[in-house]
This record gives sequence, structure tokens and C-alpha cells, in this order.
Amino acid sequence: MLLERLIPRVPLKLDIFNGCRRGLAHRKPEVIGKWEKFESAQSFEWDLKRDPMKIIIADRHIKTFPQKGSIFIESFGYAPPDFDTDPNIYHSKLAEALEDDALKDVIDALPDDVEWNEYARA
Repeated sequence: MLLERLIPRVPLKLDIFNGCRRGLAHRKPEVIGKWEKFESAQSFEWDLKRDPMKIIIADRHIKTFPQKGSIFIESFGYAPPDFDTDPNIYHSKLAEALEDDALKDVIDALPDDVEWNEYARA
């Protein structure tokens, strides 16, 4: 659809900062803390949220429209936060459960016999 209407992909030259997470994820620790330049070809694909068959191409812009759906479709936002309850109650319950699980995991991971003193070996 986009190719028929000659809507191009636009090459962009961008800068990206390589933080710890990105450097380690790409297995390149030598780039951590450095900026990199890269090119990205951006297209104007709106098929998922916009109706690809209903667009208006004007002089210098494109006008798209939402996909057709039922008039009864509704979207609901998040419930508002309850500021009257103490937020630490939830965190303390969660921390207790995590402490128990973490302690069990550590105990399970320990070997049965640990040589604490390297000089005590026979």
C-alpha cells in the first residue's frame, strides 16, 4: 500500500548513548559510557492503529484516520491511586515473602560440605 503511493522511508542519523545495560546486552563492554552514531530508516507504517485504506495525501502532509470499529468500543484508564493507605504495608508484606524465598534459595544453593580454611585440608 505504501509503495503504491510512493511514501518513502526516511533515513535518520541518530546518536545513542551506550549505558551499562545496552553495552552488556550487546556483549560489547568496551562501548559502555560512549556515544555512537547510527542510521535508521524510518517508515510511516500506521497499519496497526490507523486505517491503511483511508488516507488523505496533501501537499506537504498525510492525514490518517483510525480503524473502523464498533461504536460501542470503550477504553478504560487506570484506577486512581489510593493515597489514604500506607504504601509501606504492601512493601513490608512483599519483603517478608521475598526474604523467605531468598533464604530458601541460598540454603539450597550452598554445597553440603564447605572447607572454610584452606590450611585445614589434609
